[in-house]
Amino acid sequence: MHTLMPDTAVAKAGGISGWLGTLYVIVLVLAGSLSFGGLLVLFWLLTAFAVIAYKRGITPPLIAANSLFPITVALAALRGQQVQGIRYFLWTLFFPILWNTLELRWSNVAPAFATRRALRFALYGLVGMLIVLLPIESVLLYKEFHARSLSLAEFRAQHLERLSSLKVVAFDVGYIGYFTGSPLCDMAGLVNGRTRALLSFHDRVNLCAAEDPQYAFVSGFSLGELNNSLDLKGWSICSVYDLANLRSSDLHYLIASPAAAAEVCSAAGHAPEPLEPILHPSPAR
Repeated sequence: MHTLMPDTAVAKAGGISGWLGTLYVIVLVLAGSLSFGGLLVLFWLLTAFAVIAYKRGITPPLIAANSLFPITVALAALRGQQVQGIRYFLWTLFFPILWNTLELRWSNVAPAFATRRALRFALYGLVGMLIVLLPIESVLLYKEFHARSLSLAEFRAQHLERLSSLKVVAFDVGYIGYFTGSPLCDMAGLVNGRTRALLSFHDRVNLCAAEDPQYAFVSGFSLGELNNSLDLKGWSICSVYDLANLRSSDLHYLIASPAAAAEVCSAAGHAPEPLEPILHPSPAR
């Protein structure tokens, strides 16, 4: 709070090194967002090209209005910022698209016939892609939102507020922090202050493990990292939630230490199950 760079941004910096790493992640984010990502970028480029064609040149206002997305990408690359969702880019695309569209509306310059034909063809192509993508996206989004709605209903039906006095370690802190109100050690470094945010992920995990948490809320990779720093032998699974994304399920586990398993599992409304099969799955036959 009260700083130019919030702790969340500091914590997410340093995860990716160099331009290629940042660009790779951004391409994944845009492609994974389908029409809300890649297609929006194409529409932005189309409107920018249209303004250039109609104005027959590049003007300083055009450069300024369309510089937001490139500047954001450049800053992310320079800082090693982990850009984890299309939501971070939406304003950098909506604004120039709006500006370009209004600039075309106010233009009195008549474009050449070939330019009008090319722009019309590009626009029809984008509309065609949108028509193809919308049914696909609808199915994918339904699966994601349905899985998440079931997990949210599970959280609401449980009585996790009973755990408010127990120490929890988590990687995705939103749900578990809201529903439990427990003292929380964040392995991602988003909510425990700037000092923690500046540490590496490995150091944050070690510090959280040293605080002797009584239960944890972790997904696959964060469960593995926590297991490397904290002895999870004898811990139990009290509940499983699917915080699905567009591509796959994303199972999160509410796990508890032997001393706290009865209390945590009672609040979750499930009988404790051994964590060992998740940590060390049997080899496939």
